Amino acid sequence: MPEDAGKKQEISNFLQRFKEGLGFDPDLWIDRLIESPDNPSEIPQNFGQSATGITVSNLSELIQQDIDHCFGNGHFLCRMIQAQPGAGKTASLGYTRFLLEDWNFRSKNDELRQVIRLGLNLNALTNTPNKGEDLRVRLYLYFLSESIIHTLCQVYSPNLRQCTEDWLSELLTDDEVSKITGAKEKAKKRILRDILTNLNDDLSLLFLNFLASVVNNNYAFFISLDEMDALTNEKEIRKAFYAIRHFLNLVFEHYQNRIPLLFYFSGLDDELGEVFMREEALKSRLLKYALRLVRFKADECEKIKASVETLLEEAYSGYKDFDAFWQELKNIEIPKKSYHSLRTFCATYGQNVLEIHNRYFKHHDKDFNVFESK
Repeated sequence: MPEDAGKKQEISNFLQRFKEGLGFDPDLWIDRLIESPDNPSEIPQNFGQSATGITVSNLSELIQQDIDHCFGNGHFLCRMIQAQPGAGKTASLGYTRFLLEDWNFRSKNDELRQVIRLGLNLNALTNTPNKGEDLRVRLYLYFLSESIIHTLCQVYSPNLRQCTEDWLSELLTDDEVSKITGAKEKAKKRILRDILTNLNDDLSLLFLNFLASVVNNNYAFFISLDEMDALTNEKEIRKAFYAIRHFLNLVFEHYQNRIPLLFYFSGLDDELGEVFMREEALKSRLLKYALRLVRFKADECEKIKASVETLLEEAYSGYKDFDAFWQELKNIEIPKKSYHSLRTFCATYGQNVLEIHNRYFKHHDKDFNVFESK
């Protein structure tokens, strides 16, 4: 049988991504246990609670209930994610987007709202022009401009693009709208930012009004704001918190939280926690639905290891060198310190698996139909 180098490369690429901790793979997702913050244990655990009041036991249940609460029942929820390094924060956000892909697929047949997924990163904000502006202004300028560009340029439906253009037409002159809509995507963003910067309107209220106009056309929003720790000083972190709190107040004031919007913002536990816990006004609004993720534990890493082994066994079982490959795979020794972080575990175990895989499977005597189906 001829060599199937392309399929072998697919597996190598998968192992490379796994080693580097990049992306999200549903086959490697594990249900992390979650405790209620009202009943903390002595050993550090993940904790969080559902916005619906229904008890949840793991992270998958919590995220699914967030989605049902916001997009099935039309509510607003803002959840702060405090994550220790190597706690799987990026994987958790990836899992949320994965569930929303399924939601959008089902919504086409079940007349549910399509969810617009918008991923924002504060690293991008810290690199934007006009750093001299107040952080709150920069934050909402970033939110609003990214949301508008996303709905103009991403393919959801012509109706969504028209909805966005109509909203812009009510706010701006015809000439300004033409400049934005007629430009290429990269230029759109620059032109839009320049125009919005010169407005005298409250950008946080404009942001909410824009979201509401899109929602009225049978859409919903999932917004994830990552890398809160990109803000390097306490003053900026506090300002970012208060900007988010101001937005929560606006949503309640104008919609009594009855708007299908799910907002996750996340960063490293130490940077967020130290500032957050000293601000009583913030805790009163944000602590109730905070999600705290601790570093992965050894048993959780072992579950991921077992999933990788299953994928490789189903892909290569029956190859002439499989038995020797499998023996080396099972004999991989992982230092105990590598179990203290998902990132470190993936780097250590992934490197070992990749080296063994590439040593054994350079030529093939079997199709990859099983792996392909994964």
